[in-house]
Amino acid sequence: GVSDDVAYEDTEGIEHHVQPTTIRRIERLAEYLRQNPESLKSIRKFIEEK
Repeated sequence: GVSDDVAYEDTEGIEHHVQPTTIRRIERLAEYLRQNPESLKSIRKFIEEK
């Protein structure tokens, strides 16, 4: 993950440069990951290994 400050700054920037359709897709992905915590664990492990 990233710090809360970095996440906030990125979120503020993204919402001014990304189309609403893309934001909705990201929201759907976040919803999926909340509902499937094992998938999130696998993704985190993959990212941390690189």
